[in-house]
Parts: sequence; structure tokens; C-alpha cells
Amino acid sequence: MGKADPDHPGAAQSEGPMLRPKISVVVSVYNNARTAARAVISVLRQSIPVHEIILVDDASRDTDFAQLTRLVHRCRSPAPLRLERLSDNVGAGLARHHGANLARGSHVAFLDADDLWHRRKIEEVTRAITGDGAALVGHRQPWKFEVSHDDLTRLSDIRSRPLGRLTFLMLNPILTSSIVVEARIAREMFRFGGRKAEDYMALVLASRMAERMVFLDAPLAWALKPPFGHSGEGASILANYHGSAIHMRRLYRARLIGVADLAIFFAFLAARVPIGLARQFVYRVRYGSSAAKEC
Repeated sequence: MGKADPDHPGAAQSEGPMLRPKISVVVSVYNNARTAARAVISVLRQSIPVHEIILVDDASRDTDFAQLTRLVHRCRSPAPLRLERLSDNVGAGLARHHGANLARGSHVAFLDADDLWHRRKIEEVTRAITGDGAALVGHRQPWKFEVSHDDLTRLSDIRSRPLGRLTFLMLNPILTSSIVVEARIAREMFRFGGRKAEDYMALVLASRMAERMVFLDAPLAWALKPPFGHSGEGASILANYHGSAIHMRRLYRARLIGVADLAIFFAFLAARVPIGLARQFVYRVRYGSSAAKEC
């Protein structure tokens, strides 16, 4: 028999064939109740139901919080749907950390309030967890201003590949809404918080804790917001790179990564800067300001 964590009943470990994971979903929300409702609907429409949905309101305006409250009361969800409101605005990182520590499932999936999941996301991630023994699963999450019904329902053959720790030092291979990890990792990875590139720091930390990591080469989530370098929170490529550098030094000072890890990170960061700036220019020329306003 496996041993269970009395504080987190869903985290029981099995010594036999792995059972289907109980996946808790954490959605951090800040002044975007309208898009949060859309994100929650994409979770409710999964081909395999999730264990629970936790909305963490990061001290939004009262009007937005009222909309979230109505959503929770009116939503007919087969899984428990709960809303937690933080008294102070702490940023998405610590909001996710708060939600992960409330989760009762064996695994935690993170979803940004302005993103959507493909209908088979939980099904395919579950297959990677049970079949490949993955402690961390990620997948493609394309940027798109509008998605179609086919984007959320159709899939081609899905290929998977292992992710190594070195990958996370070279670049951020997965975005927040594609992260699914064991609950023990989820409760630690966002503990440092942060407001710029906090998801990158969280993934580096998670990669140190996960025995096996798998990447699914399929668009199982969609980012319905401007790409990094265009507008919004990720408008400045340099600001995001600067944020990731600060966070990596923080992990080094906490002795969670070594000097060799830090050197590899900065070597690849130096190579990424001109590429990132060129991409930022292309995005702004291609999409213009009108697309940013739509988002």
C-alpha cells in the first residue's frame, strides 16, 4: 500500500500500476473576470473531468470579484468550484502558490484567466502521467487572438519527448497554462512569487524536483493574448529577460541551482537577446496596435 499525506489526501503514492491522477486546476485572476469565465468553461468541457477548480482572485476590483462570485454560484460543475480572494495584490506567482496549497488532488494544472484549454488536454496529460510516469507535463501553447471550434476540438497524432533540466536553463520550453505537475512540486514551485518571468523561475525550480518530465507536441492550450514583445504584460522583451535574470540569481543565492547552472543560463540569455528583440519588432509590425486593443 502507498503512503498518503494526511494534509493532502489526493497525494497518495501507489506502488502498483499508477491510477488515473486527480488533477486540481488553479486559475489566478486579476481584474479579468470575463475571460476567467471563458477559461473555466474550457475546463468544464474537458473529455475527462478534473478533480476540482480553484479560482484565486488576486485582490481584483469589487466589480470583478462580484462577477466571479456569480460565476461560482451559477456554474453547474461536476467538480467542486471554489473561489478564494486575497486581501492584497501579490502577483500571479504567489496567487498560484496560494491556490496550489489549497489543492486536494494528486496533481495541479495551472491556467491563466485569459487562456483556453483544448478539450482533450486533461485526457492527453493523464496519458503522459500514467503511461510515461511523468511528474511534470507540458505542451505547446500557441499565441492566437481568436480560436475556432476546430482549434479546441481537433488534434493530430501527438508525439511526446522527454524534457531535461538543461532545457530549462537554455529557454522556457512551456508556458504557464500548459503546466501540470505533481502536487508536491506545485506547492513549492511558485513560492518565490515575482511579477516578471515568475513562471520561468517556477519551472526551473520544478525541474529540480521532477524525476521525469515530458513535453507533448500538440496545442493543448491557447494563449488568447498578445505574444511576448507585442503588448500587455509581456510588451518588453528586455524587461522579461531582466526579470528572469533576477530570479535565477535568487535561486542561486538560495542554493537551489549551482554556479554552472547560472553560467549556462546567462550564456544562452546573451544569445537570446538579439533574437528576442528581432521577434519583438516583427510582432509589432505584423499585428499593429489594433490587435492589442482587441485583447
